[in-house]
Amino acid sequence: MCIRDRYYGYWENGKKHGEGLFTYPNGDTYSGWWKYGKREGKGTYTFAETGMKLVGMWQNGEFTQGRWVIPNGNYFEGEFAKNQPNGQGRWVFQNGNVTQGNYTQAEEERETPEGDRKMEVKLTWNSAGGIVESSEHVNTCEALNY
Repeated sequence: MCIRDRYYGYWENGKKHGEGLFTYPNGDTYSGWWKYGKREGKGTYTFAETGMKLVGMWQNGEFTQGRWVIPNGNYFEGEFAKNQPNGQGRWVFQNGNVTQGNYTQAEEERETPEGDRKMEVKLTWNSAGGIVESSEHVNTCEALNY
């Protein structure tokens, strides 16, 4: 079966331009603004396989500012580079807790199973402390019986 991409939206000079919805062959979607074929401005990218979303601002095809939303409702809100968290931001959890910190990116060269070399980005989260805002909910855990 041949899976093709689909675009519904505005065009200019043969390129996606203006508001539109693009569905990629793997089922991922981007709904938002385009500028001459690249994601630009406010938009949402949804990963079909995981349900994760990038919601916020795009520049020259890359996610630069907004929220990385996990399917359980937790999200990171802050700065991004190479479509991944980078710089100041905060994690907001379903129970109302919030922690602030900083993501750093480091590129590492990895070998693929085919023997090729590939650059990957390794993320590191640094936080000055624990929870900076807490909800009224109490975190609980069940006792383990041995």
